[in-house]
Amino acid sequence: MRFTLNYRIINKWHLLSVIVSCAIGCAVGFICGKRSCPLYGIRTLAEDEDGDGKPDSVTVLSNGLLHTLTLDRNRDGRFDFRSDFVNGKAGKSESDNNFDGVFDEWIDYYQELPAVIKTDADGDGRVDIFSFLTNGVMSYSIIRMTKGEKDFFTEYYKDGIRSKVVIMRNGIERVLNCGRYGQIELGDE
Repeated sequence: MRFTLNYRIINKWHLLSVIVSCAIGCAVGFICGKRSCPLYGIRTLAEDEDGDGKPDSVTVLSNGLLHTLTLDRNRDGRFDFRSDFVNGKAGKSESDNNFDGVFDEWIDYYQELPAVIKTDADGDGRVDIFSFLTNGVMSYSIIRMTKGEKDFFTEYYKDGIRSKVVIMRNGIERVLNCGRYGQIELGDE
């Protein structure tokens, strides 16, 4: 088997040795602080801001564009935030907001603005809150109230302010209107 590279014929073992050399070079560069791989245009920047020998932030650039940002926000040695980028623009992120080592919030972006936010509020590994945004402004949220699938409520928003809450409990729906500033108006019951 032969490969053509830059108008030269190289046998598969030579190509394999080039790839392995680059991989080793990238690994050695990463360990020694160079943090780059010139073959693929990938560059990794790691910062240890508190001097404990563990990186507190790692930034990966691909062909000069931001590809991944990973942070240890509470400086405990575990990464608790990661954001992935597509063509240098925000694509999705995940974070561990209570610093227990498990990601509990995930955000999907559309045109660099948050579009969907999923949150595990009680730490059981299941998403409890689904928030949907339009142009970065809250449209509605669905919140699971119990471990069952039947009890939940939905908050609807207008111009980013809660306008209505629909509670579904044991298959019975209850609608509560909200006041000018998003507070529930109990007089409408």
